[in-house]
Parts: sequence; structure tokens; C-alpha cells
Amino acid sequence: MNIDQFDHLTRRLVSPDRSIRLPLDHVARTIGGAPLTRRRALKAVAALALAAPLGNLAVPEPALAARQQTATCNPPPSSTDNATLVLSGDDRLAQTFVAELGGKLSRVELKISVNADTSGDLVVQIAKVNAAGTPTNRILATTTVPSAALPVNTTALVSAKFRRRGAAKVVAGTPYAIIVQRQGAANLFLPLRTDDPCPEGAIFKSLSKTGPFETQGNGTYDLPFTAFVGYA
Repeated sequence: MNIDQFDHLTRRLVSPDRSIRLPLDHVARTIGGAPLTRRRALKAVAALALAAPLGNLAVPEPALAARQQTATCNPPPSSTDNATLVLSGDDRLAQTFVAELGGKLSRVELKISVNADTSGDLVVQIAKVNAAGTPTNRILATTTVPSAALPVNTTALVSAKFRRRGAAKVVAGTPYAIIVQRQGAANLFLPLRTDDPCPEGAIFKSLSKTGPFETQGNGTYDLPFTAFVGYA
């Protein structure tokens, strides 16, 4: 490569603020008339690195994993096998599940309802379960849904999103629990199915913020939900 070729390459690959902005394969393709080899491309990048301040070198952001469903309990409608569980005070409800895909758990979707003239954010947590499959108080991640965003006097889907930095990293084939409660509220209505539609999981209830969880309906109750991993 002669000086004119290098000058031309530099003008194409270096932005006005002197930062390098093109990937390696594009650098290689830009060497006009020269055979496309990795050695030539590396030499060009090395030369450009000397021509631009080190602090301005562009570092690509790591790719985000696409959001995918890792677990769900979404049975077809039933006219007979339905119930509503009401939480009050410090009550907590937990639904266990087995992760089908590993990754950072980014979102949980579930249906709830609250009464008018009540307040309190919805708290959603991901927790570990013990060897018997019972939820524990070993919390892996916590998020909240503002009270103003909760459906009033009607059952509707709510999406609880976890920040990527604090999200729980789940492992495929491992059981976990989704825990829900409403801060300072006298009521939280959760529609359940009573015919064991999702046998890999079950509903549990705790009567305090740190108390043990007890199974409900002999293990045949389930809370419809969907959980996702990934953020892209």
C-alpha cells in the first residue's frame, strides 16, 4: 500500500472526531486493488490505531439475547375450574415453574385485579425453591409495578419487567418460584385454575413477608403466567 492509498483509507475509516468507526472486515475490503488478506487488514487497523487517539476507539456494545419464553401456564378457558385468591396485608402468593430456557429472566406476565380506592405497588420476585419444590425466601430478583398501572375492578394482564443488571439468571431444567404481593394494600385478586393445568408447578401461600410457604389446593391450583428470558 502506498501513501496515497493509506491516506484514502484513513479518510474513509476515521470519523471527523478521529474515532475509528468501521469493523475489521470492512477495513479489509477498503484496501483498493490489494488482495483481501487478514494480514493486510490487521496492518491497516494497526496504522489507523496510531493515527487516532486510543480513547476514541469505538468498542461495540455486547449483543443482547433475544427475548424468548422460558415458562408458561396458559390453559384454555374453563367454565368450571376457576377460583380467585385474595391476598391482604403481608400475604404472598408463589407460583413455581421449571425454566425451559436459560438466561436472565426479563419479564413476567400475569393477570390480576385490584379494588378502587386502594393503593400499593405490585411486588414481583423470583426466588429459589427447596428440594421438595417449595418456594423459599432466597430472593434472586425483585421488581415493582406502580399502583397506578394496576387494573381496577377488572382482571387484566400485567407485565412486570426486571432490569437487566439485577435480573435473575435462570438455568434450563431448574425449578424457581414467582412471588407476588401488594405493598400496603388490603386486596389483590388473583384468578386461579383448580384443575392442575400445569403439573410442573403449583400455588403456595405465605402469611407474612418472611414466613414459610404452604401449598394451596393440594397442589392442584395454578396461577396463569408467562415468563421470558432475554432483552433484545
